[in-house]
Amino acid sequence: MATLSVGSRYPLPPLGSFLERSREEWQRAGAQLSIREYQRGAWRVVAIQVEGEGDRPRQAVVRRLALLLADTILEDWEGRLLQGILRHDYPFLSPEEKAFLQAEVEKELGQRSSWLARRTRIAARLEEYLLQDAHVTLEGFLRFRLPDYRRQLEEMVARALERYLLQKEYDTFVALLREHVASHPKQPCQVEILPGEGDRHRVLGLARGPVAVEGDDSLVSLMVAWNPERILLHAWPSSGEFREAADMLAHIFGERLALCTGCDRCLLSFSGKDSSPQA
Repeated sequence: MATLSVGSRYPLPPLGSFLERSREEWQRAGAQLSIREYQRGAWRVVAIQVEGEGDRPRQAVVRRLALLLADTILEDWEGRLLQGILRHDYPFLSPEEKAFLQAEVEKELGQRSSWLARRTRIAARLEEYLLQDAHVTLEGFLRFRLPDYRRQLEEMVARALERYLLQKEYDTFVALLREHVASHPKQPCQVEILPGEGDRHRVLGLARGPVAVEGDDSLVSLMVAWNPERILLHAWPSSGEFREAADMLAHIFGERLALCTGCDRCLLSFSGKDSSPQA
C-alpha cells in the first residue's frame, strides 16, 4: 500500500471526486483508492491511499494526480503568482496598471498552445516528484521545483510592461501633437497624401507645389508643421505598411483626415503608376 498526500494553505480542488470518476481506470490498473481530506493547522491536506500489486497502480494514480494538480496550478495559482510578481517587483505601478498588465499577460497565457505547453511541463515535473516523494505542498513545489515557470511569468510581465510604457509614451507624444495643431492657426487648404513604396510619399496641395517626403516620421512632421485644414489620404487599401503613420495622423487631426479609396489617383496608384506631378 502506498500513500500520497497533497497540501496547501489555499483551498484545494475536489481531488477525491476527480479521482473517483476514474474508478474503471484504477480497476484496470489493479488499484484501489481510499481518499481522505482533512485540515492540519493552516494546511488543507488530501491523503490518497493506493492499494495494488507492484508499482503500476501507484504510477497510474500519480500520473492522473499530476495532471489534476497541473490544472489546479494553471487555473488557481497562476493568477496569484502574477499578482505577487506585480506587487513585489513593480510597487510603483497603480492598482489599475497592475490589473491591466495582469489581464494582458493572462490573455497571452490563455492561448491554447501556450497553455498546453505549460500543463505538460508542470505535470511532468509533478509526476517525477511524486514518484520519488509521497507528499507535495503546492507552495513549496512552485517555489523550489518550478523556478523556470516563475521566470517565464516574470519575463512575460516585463514584456507587457515594456509594451505598456511604449504605448503610454506614444499616447503622450500624440496628445502633445494634437494639442499643438489644435492651438495653432489652420492653413486654409486641402493637402493630399499618396503613400509610396519604401517610405517615399508624395504630398500635393502645399503652397510650394508637390513634395516628395522620405519616411513616415518626416511626413507626420510636415503635416503638423503645415497644419492644413483638411488632409486626404489616397490609396488606403494598398497602404498596409503605412497604417501606423495613418493611425497617428488620424489621432492627431481627427475628422480633418479623410480616407479616399476609389478616385482616379487611387486607381492609378494600384496599377503602379503615379498621377501626381513630379516634385
